[in-house]
Amino acid sequence: MKTILIALVFFALSGLFLSNITYADVISPKKQVELKIKVVNVTCKQGLVKVIKAGDDSPACVKPSTAEKLEKLGWAKQVDPKKIEEAKMASKEPLGEIKKVLVTKVAGDAGRLETAPRTVAYNFIFDACAFGKTIRAPQVLVSSGSESKTVQLAGQILANTCQTNVVKIRAVDPNTITGELLNMGRITDKITTLETKIADLRKQIEDEKKKLSDLAGLGPEADSAELSKTSKLLLDLRSQLNLVRGEYNTYLFSLHVNTASLSEFKKPLSFTGSAIEGVKFETVNIYKAIDSTERPFTYNAVFKVCSDLETIRVPQVKVTSDEGSITVNMADKIPLKTCQTTIAKIKATNVESISYELGTTNAVSSKISELQQNIDTQQKTLGELKEELAQLTRIAQKPFDFEEQVTELSNQIIDLRNKINSNKTQLAQYQFQFLQ
Repeated sequence: MKTILIALVFFALSGLFLSNITYADVISPKKQVELKIKVVNVTCKQGLVKVIKAGDDSPACVKPSTAEKLEKLGWAKQVDPKKIEEAKMASKEPLGEIKKVLVTKVAGDAGRLETAPRTVAYNFIFDACAFGKTIRAPQVLVSSGSESKTVQLAGQILANTCQTNVVKIRAVDPNTITGELLNMGRITDKITTLETKIADLRKQIEDEKKKLSDLAGLGPEADSAELSKTSKLLLDLRSQLNLVRGEYNTYLFSLHVNTASLSEFKKPLSFTGSAIEGVKFETVNIYKAIDSTERPFTYNAVFKVCSDLETIRVPQVKVTSDEGSITVNMADKIPLKTCQTTIAKIKATNVESISYELGTTNAVSSKISELQQNIDTQQKTLGELKEELAQLTRIAQKPFDFEEQVTELSNQIIDLRNKINSNKTQLAQYQFQFLQ
């Protein structure tokens, strides 16, 4: 009887419940899990609560009131009351706002009779403003009496700042055009936290690498106990960094990727193509791990990777011995004309058999560099165009060809914004696929 009652009540709630799930942050909880985001790390749009289904431990994002009802019915596991209160407060506290600056008719648009009356294309110029937190990958919903569209802005909005932007939209009456900043929610907080962790781990790794390099350079005179301690710490830190960086890239991917193509990017890919030229390896020291007592012994191989011809993105090294091979994901890129010292732990019968090979290919490294450079250049140009638009729309004495100038600037901004978002999507896909 209780089971039937729960089913009936849940069925009555299903319209509201399922509609809540569709508002999960950026992509649905199900898609986040498919992207290898752990259930504990699945995030919801600000104002919603994550619930875990009692039957199969699957996550969903619902309103606070729905979470409380599902918990009482036994459908969802117990939810921390603090999380529910936080969600209730968050739903009343938007991250930012849209301020209408100006609406102008798109120059040359005569309007069209889609139904009756005539609709005309307008440039809706607005300031997208963030309150106390930086908004990542901000989205704006622009509506009129005739049309509505969601637009992905090309750059984040720093805390307590505004960005001038523009969207083209059709309307019968331009006074009906409004904009709303869609709240990206807790996922932005998660990414900020991960960035802080990555920066901290990289700093610790650099400190330990310098210490290891100094110790290993002493050769036979090196303190073996200190060497082993430093090596173990460096290996642990690098493992932590790769895990955090993998999680970070997964979140970025979920922010920028086209959800229609998610099925193509579920698994990390392998490097393929021609090897990068001008890469040199140098063994600094090889010594038996202090905890290795049985043959074949495990050795710590300290080595340098140097790049003479170009910057190596996502450096990955295959270390091989007569007992097998391992892959080392290095902590960071290797800039041109620099070296990076790292360590590998590998079994070997003959230490002379230990060798190194770069797994990163020229195609992957060059593509990531190209995309990042394109984004940086385009963002700079976009900033200049938006500033020009802001100044033009705020001058008291408008020029005679004001609509034409606004339309031309708007076209350039929208075109560049689309190109930046496309490049960001491609970059996020590469980082998600290769940096796991």
